[in-house]
Amino acid sequence: MAGIFWLAASRPRGELVTILPTSTQGEITVFISGAAVNPGIYIFTDGSRVNTAINAAGGFIGNAQKDSINQAALLKDGQQISVP
Repeated sequence: MAGIFWLAASRPRGELVTILPTSTQGEITVFISGAAVNPGIYIFTDGSRVNTAINAAGGFIGNAQKDSINQAALLKDGQQISVP
């Protein structure tokens, strides 16, 4: 009986472990304007790049200045991409 009392009264010996939810990728909203085929508001997965947004808008129109935009940049929520 004393052994049961000792087990019940003793402190746990393990470490406290906190389980956090796994992170999921969110959505971001971007406005594409200027020399894109279909300018407008588009929704992308967080972590997408500018070239993905340009392609979603139908690509560049003929006189677009493609080299003035960093197409490898990460998109940010609320960002406007203005294609000159």
